Amino acid sequence: MMISFNKIVLRDQIKSDIDDEIRWMTEETGWIKADTPWEPVIQIDPEQLKKQMMQNISRLNPGSVRNRLEITVAGRHIGFVSVYPFESSAIQIPVQSASEKKAVGIEICEPAFRNRGYGTDALRAWIHYCLEQSPSDIYLETWSGNTGMIRCAEKCGFMLYERQPEKHMVDGYPVDVLIYRLNNDRQE
Repeated sequence: MMISFNKIVLRDQIKSDIDDEIRWMTEETGWIKADTPWEPVIQIDPEQLKKQMMQNISRLNPGSVRNRLEITVAGRHIGFVSVYPFESSAIQIPVQSASEKKAVGIEICEPAFRNRGYGTDALRAWIHYCLEQSPSDIYLETWSGNTGMIRCAEKCGFMLYERQPEKHMVDGYPVDVLIYRLNNDRQE
């Protein structure tokens, strides 16, 4: 699968992505620290990750709905987008409709490609894809210190839905968890 939008392409994982993923999980971990700085960077086994990714790649079915796509710019692999089931303390979700609530995520793992608009393009394309697959509410989770993600979310039409004050500690200071909800009327 491939989705082109402005400066980016979203596509399925391919074998050449494996080395990038291993590097992002072991050496270039700044994206993890920007996303969830209160959590420790988990040490992974590169061989186990490679094996898992090879299995995922071999199982890709051309017609299946994707829960993750890779972001590329001019053929360079720079990160990924994802979608996952969403649950928030403010949202009471009946069991039968839990799958209708989803959150999107985006990671620009290559430092040189951050804060250049690629994340916004990727998130816009991903939102469009997710809504085509299953029209429903879309949420996005971040934290009060991730100003780049906050700007990206707002540009894509997300509005602050819930603030969980002082939910985590980062460098000795309390930070808020922010939950955004897509407002389709405000998408650019």
